[in-house]
Amino acid sequence: MTEDRKVQVVRQIRDAHDRGEQPTPRAVGWAKEEFQELANEPLVRWYSAGETGDILSDLRCDVILDAGLGLLSRADARLLHDIELRVRPESRGAKLRRVLGIGLWDLVKMPVAWLVGYLMGKLWK
Repeated sequence: MTEDRKVQVVRQIRDAHDRGEQPTPRAVGWAKEEFQELANEPLVRWYSAGETGDILSDLRCDVILDAGLGLLSRADARLLHDIELRVRPESRGAKLRRVLGIGLWDLVKMPVAWLVGYLMGKLWK
C-alpha cells in the first residue's frame, strides 16, 4: 500500500472521529487485503464490536496512534512544502499610481472642505 493511500485512510478515520463516530475498516474504504497488510503497522487501535465473522465489519477504530498522527503531520508538511509562495515586490507603476492617487485625493478634498466651510459660514450668518 502506498503512503498516499495510508494518509487517505487515516484522514478518513480522523474525520470520522471528529464527527463522533468510531468507523469500521469497511466504512473508511479498506479492502481486506489492505487491512491485513496494515494490521502490523501501529497506525490506529482497533477493538472488537461484534461477532458477525467479517473482520471488516466487526472491528471499530478506537484511537489514532502516534504513528498515524505522525503520518498525517508528515503528509501535511509535504503538502505545504509543495506549495510555493512568492511575494512579488510592488512595481514602480503601481507605487506611482498609489502615491498619485493619495496626492490627488488630498488636492480634491481641500477645496471641497473650503467650499463647505465657506457655505456654512454664509448660511449661519
